[in-house]
Amino acid sequence: MNRLVNIMNTLVSIMNRLINIMNRLINIMNRLINIMNRLKGDKEKRKEKEKEKEKYMDKKNIRVHRSICVCIPIFYGKRRENIL
Repeated sequence: MNRLVNIMNTLVSIMNRLINIMNRLINIMNRLINIMNRLKGDKEKRKEKEKEKEKYMDKKNIRVHRSICVCIPIFYGKRRENIL
């Protein structure tokens, strides 16, 4: 009877170790899933930021173009006055 109890105890301890190992693996998997979700979220945010930047750059290019159109005649007008 004592022998059976010892065998059962060893089996229970082995099962506990296996359960601990499985729990550790599950924790590692959860961490990896969290990291993957963060990276996925970062990619989506980056895409949104790039779209906003493109919109801003388009507006900025229009502004720069307008300012060049305004500045060139003024610049040439002053230059002509200096030459004369």
